[in-house]
Parts: sequence; C-alpha cells; structure tokens
Amino acid sequence: MAPKPLDLRLALTRHCLVLVLGWAPACADQQETGTLVHEDGARPPRDHALLHQLGASTLVALDPAGVVRFIDVASGAEPTALLLRERGGPVDVSAWHDAGPSHLTVLEQEDGEQSGALSLYRFQDPFFGRRHEGGSHEGGARTLAIPQGAVVFHEGPRWALAGWAGPLVPSVACGRPRSLLGIETSGAETTIRALAFAPDAGASLLHVTLNADGFVDCDSAPLVVKGGASPSVRAVELAPGGAQALVDTRTGRVAVGSLQHGKMSVLQKSSVAALSIEHVVPWRRGDRGGVVVLGSKPPSLIAIELDASRSQLEIVAEARALLSGSVTRATAFFSRDLVEVSGLFFVATSNGLEAFELVLEDEVIALDVARLDPFYADLEGPLLALPALD
Repeated sequence: MAPKPLDLRLALTRHCLVLVLGWAPACADQQETGTLVHEDGARPPRDHALLHQLGASTLVALDPAGVVRFIDVASGAEPTALLLRERGGPVDVSAWHDAGPSHLTVLEQEDGEQSGALSLYRFQDPFFGRRHEGGSHEGGARTLAIPQGAVVFHEGPRWALAGWAGPLVPSVACGRPRSLLGIETSGAETTIRALAFAPDAGASLLHVTLNADGFVDCDSAPLVVKGGASPSVRAVELAPGGAQALVDTRTGRVAVGSLQHGKMSVLQKSSVAALSIEHVVPWRRGDRGGVVVLGSKPPSLIAIELDASRSQLEIVAEARALLSGSVTRATAFFSRDLVEVSGLFFVATSNGLEAFELVLEDEVIALDVARLDPFYADLEGPLLALPALD
C-alpha cells in the first residue's frame, strides 16, 4: 500500500507534555575522483551537512523484506525501491552529494554470517544504478559516503576506505564515532570531523583526513567535560561549519553546552528527564533553532530551543513527546533512527516509524503527533533524508 499525502490540518494532535543530505542528479560521465573544479578555478574548502539538511523531502527507510524504500513524504507518491541481493538485510545506509557524482552506500549483513558486504550505487537520473563492490566487512560495522567512495567504521576501532578505483585501502586505527559532525572537502582531500567515545578513555574529537590513496591522518584530541562524559554523549553542528552543541545527561536530565575550538562549556541542564540519549539533530525555523534529541530511557523525542547569539548556548524552551515503541540503543556507533523530512521528525521505533511536527508559539515550543498512513508502521531504520530525486 502506497503512503497517502499527509493532511496536517486534520492529522495533527497536540501531545500533552519533537545520510540528512542534499541531493542533486549528476551526469554519469563526470570524473569519479580528483579536484572538484569551478568554471573559474579549483573549488575552495567547504563544509557539508552529514546527517541533516534543511529542505529534505525524500525519506529513505527499510521495509520488512530489507528493501531500501525512497518515499516522497509531501506527495505520498508510490515508493521507489532499491532491490538488494539476497542477504540478511542492510545494516547501514549513507549517501553523498556535491557538484561531482552522487552516490549511495549500503552495508548489507551476510545472511547467517558475522560479516557484511558493502555496495556503492551511482545516481543515474532518475534513480540509482551502476553498482560497485566495496568489499567485505565485519557485521557490526557502519558506513559513511564520501567523495572518494565510502569509509567503513569497524569496531576495532579502525577505519577502512572503499574507493571507486580499486581494492580496499588498508585500514587505520581511529576511534568509534558516536556523532558525525561534518565533512570538509578541499581539492582531492576530505576531512571528517566526529565525536568519539570509549568507556576507558571518555570523549574525544576526531579530525580525520584522507584522499583517494588512503588515510593521511587520524588526529584524536581528548574532550574535557566538567563532570565527565557519559556513554550518552552526542554532538551536532547547528549549521554546516557553524556552532556546535554537545548533548549529554546530567542527574537524569538532558543537558546541552557549547563546543568551541575543541573545548567544552559547562553543560546546562534542561527540565526534561532522560537517562539515555541515542541521537541528536539540529532544527531551524526562521531565526529560531536548536536541537531535537532522541532518548531511549524513556523512549522519547525532546525538542530544545537554543539561544546561540551569545558565546555560550542557552536553553530558552523545551518540549517532549513520548514514543509508543522502544528505540534501538546506539552503544558503539552513531544512530540513524531520527531524521527530519518535509518539516516532520521521523523516528524508527519497535512499532515502526513515528512522526512529529515541531510547533513554535511565541516563546513556547511544542510537539504535535502526525498520524501516518499504516504503510509507515512497516518501515524501520536506518533512516536517511534526501531532497527530491527528480
């Protein structure tokens, strides 16, 4: 059954208590690696959004058969499917776009095995094609699409590069990313910024540079957090290359602070209860913005409005909505169970997808529940949010 258009005028009810990437078709004959070029010269360094971007209209999710579905949320058009090989189902999905070729990376679990196979798909208008083998990887790995192909994060912890031109590049020791902060491209080089966490070492900031030949450097700097960082610690850029927020729990409540130049400010506690956090994404409506937090204990979606006009972030408003299903714990890597598409925040739970709209009323924010077509109840993560594919 295809999803129907969402009539938000009728479908919203007030809850008492809230890979995303831009997308652009690319020509198949563009070069696959090398310096990205403007008409008037080499492209300067630039930051890219990773797991979020304003204006996304296509939701990417899995159906019960493990098929990757692409859904135009606003129109409710018939979902487009990416049929995969007969395996145990995708473990992770990521996507990359820029002025060069766009592509999707899918890490599939080998059925009955403890390993996974990586596939890369070029975008060929109007959909994906040209499947490229990315090698075999351990079953608990995660992937991130980048211009050179895909980075695969192993539990080791090690990072591997699956490029377009040849075999896997030898992996390097590097921390497990709990949050992906941003990507910067400069010529043929790509730099990934991330927040890592290890129980024996605490939180650290990763600055990893690579090119088509492999990894240039993995720089890891300890992040000193007053009171220490918990396993729930997450971070997010409020805008590509802009202010960064650190989110954690303090005495059973969500706490937020500024992350500037690798240093952490004092965390400000909110009034919203949460014992465990799995993911955080930014939001913006006009001149107002903040973060949306996915909590697992209890399963909830938490919206926090932040005042970023000062040197330190300040909480100015809060809202919470309890989820009907449980949330998968992201204990080793980042989560892909929360995205914003067409103004709605979609969450992957044990009861299928749930969606909420963030409503702003003067100095107050609230979360409204969106009643989705039953089709969405059969979908699950990992989730991505993309602009229109046509």
